Amino acid sequence: MNRTVIDLQYEIKDSCIIIKKYIGNGRRVSIPEQFDGIPVIQIDKFAFAEHRQLKEVQLPATVKRLGAHAFYNCRSLKKVCFGDQLTDIGDGAFKNCYELNTLQLNGNQKKMRGMKYILSEFDSEIEVVLKENRLLFPSYVFDYQENTMARTIHQDILGAGFSYRNTVFADGIDYHEYDSLFYKVEADSIQQSVRLAWYRLCTPYQLSQKAKEIYETFIMEHITEMIDYLLNQEDWEGIRKLMDWELIRQTDLPNILELAQKKQKIQAVSMLMEYQSRFGMAEEKLFEL
Repeated sequence: MNRTVIDLQYEIKDSCIIIKKYIGNGRRVSIPEQFDGIPVIQIDKFAFAEHRQLKEVQLPATVKRLGAHAFYNCRSLKKVCFGDQLTDIGDGAFKNCYELNTLQLNGNQKKMRGMKYILSEFDSEIEVVLKENRLLFPSYVFDYQENTMARTIHQDILGAGFSYRNTVFADGIDYHEYDSLFYKVEADSIQQSVRLAWYRLCTPYQLSQKAKEIYETFIMEHITEMIDYLLNQEDWEGIRKLMDWELIRQTDLPNILELAQKKQKIQAVSMLMEYQSRFGMAEEKLFEL
């Protein structure tokens, strides 16, 4: 017999709760860990299917299983949070969730079975948020070339994302291998490379000194793209970090100031002009605030 609480239909089986169906219309849903002291351990098949308004879902740490097509056709879903007990995920659990771009693991990143599975289901760019750090997994595509004479089809993988996903294992992430792949994404996309390097420097979990220097050098060489990203995010703290880390070179300041002025980011212009004064530079241009 199904019961209903906070727009969730559920059943009790073997002293555990199975979420059978979501009947609400919220954009953000947070599922409790228990009802009346009974733990929620499973999201049933098709439980959230076709909820196209849903943008974010917080699964409780107690959930171990997602049924097949649990979030099928949730086309606005952007973020999923889950715990390290999630190990059993049915086929097509996130099928047609085209907007999903953030996965957050609320638990021990030595238990990555659920994360590995979900990542393998997506070839688009996706962010992974962990307790210790934040990572970017680039996009990739399969390209099929037909050899008519030999009657064979050859498969190529375009993009660094497939290799990056192979650094994730059920018992954790191989960070040395993750960082060693940077040259691949650098060849594919400067924008993705800038963000990947930035995430690693901001949350340097298991980051070697060699990898740190590679990321720093890359950001210095692409400081305009880095600043452009931070300006669009209005991440003033990030700009301050670049200054404190001395990754903004004196020769790059005029172009960066012009970019901030063009985007009308007054706070950033003020910060950059203050930074410029450290070098005792004469202002060659008048920036109207």
